[in-house]
Order: sequence, then structure tokens, then C-alpha cells
Amino acid sequence: MTAAAGVEPVARRLAFCVGVIATCASIAISLLAGRERGGTPAEQLVWMVIGLSLLLGAHLIPAIAQGAKRSVRLVGGLLWLAAMASTGYTHGTFFLSAQQHAGDVRAGQVAVPGAVVEKSSTSNAIAALLRQQAKLQGTLNQSMLIKCGDDCRPEAEPVSITELIEPGHEPAEADEETLLREALAAGAATNSIADIVRVLGCSESRALALRRVIATTSPRLLMVCGA
Repeated sequence: MTAAAGVEPVARRLAFCVGVIATCASIAISLLAGRERGGTPAEQLVWMVIGLSLLLGAHLIPAIAQGAKRSVRLVGGLLWLAAMASTGYTHGTFFLSAQQHAGDVRAGQVAVPGAVVEKSSTSNAIAALLRQQAKLQGTLNQSMLIKCGDDCRPEAEPVSITELIEPGHEPAEADEETLLREALAAGAATNSIADIVRVLGCSESRALALRRVIATTSPRLLMVCGA
């Protein structure tokens, strides 16, 4: 009898401590979940108060309605079920949000591969090579005209720089248009489709589209560089 009387206070103290810890944890979860739901500080405060009220109702309604009448206990039981459902939903929302935040943090710590940077630098290098080819081709054509007069026949068709580039690394559309303008201005190409295809190494449909763009924006350039 004495041993049982000594164990009972210890069990009550332990149960009280566990209840306090669980209640404090539930209060913290409800406050954090309410803060996540609201957009403005006022909305966050309202959600936090609502969550805290429902949590306290779920914890205290059974104890308050214990010695009341049957009708009061019935109403209290319904309110307790509603408070428990809302508290459970709030806790579930907090757990999902916490997992999402943890995933975002882990994803932010992962090293980004250099594929994007390498692709961008490759595109810039290709554009620079194409511009250099257009300038060299224009200089070569002018020197051939001065040297051979009217009868200028190249021994072989020049190879486009795009043929020397690895497959899958195509220049951007804006670079092609800029290259074509520079080639026309330098005399390295004429306004014919075949010549545009030769300089850019693109398809005939793409060459036709580029010629239409330049004809709309710079018609005098195409008139000067006639075939």
C-alpha cells in the first residue's frame, strides 16, 4: 500500500510534465502554421489566434464539460470533435510546409552543374567565330576583286564555320541575323538564298526568313548587296 501510494505522485508528475510538453509543442505548431497561412501581419495574427483557440478547446473542453449536464456535454463533445479536426489539419499543414522548406534548403545546397554556363559560353564563342568569318570573307572577296578584275572564280566553295562546329550547338537566331547583316555590309554575301545558306550554313527556309526580316528593317542593305 505504501509503495503504491509512493508511485502514484510520481506517475502524476510524469503525466503532468508530458502533458505540458505536448501542449507547448502543439501551441508552437499552431502558431507557426498560422504564420505560414497569413499574408500580411494582421492575417498572420488572426490565424495564430484562431489556431491557438482551437488547440486550447481541444485540450480543455473534455475537462470543463466533465461534470456538466448531458446536453452540455453533448454540445461540448461536438465542439471538441470540431476542434480536434481543425487542430489535426493545422498540424498536418505544418508538417507538409516544414518538409517543403527542408527540401528547398537541400536543393539550394546542391552544387549547380556548369552545363548552363558552358552552353552560354559556347554560344558566345560560336557567334564570335561567325562574325570573324564574315569579316575575313569580306576582306578576301575584296582582295580577289582587286586582283583578278571581272573574272573572279573561286577554286572551291568556302566551308561555313557552322560545319566545323559540333552537332547540337546551333547559333542563336539573333546572332544569325547580326551575322547576315555584317556579311552583307562587308560584301561577304549577297541577297540570294544560296549565298545566305553558304555563309550561315543554315537551311533555305531559315535563310528566306532572315532575308525577309532584313528586307523589312533594312531594305537598302539588300538593294546594295544584290545578287
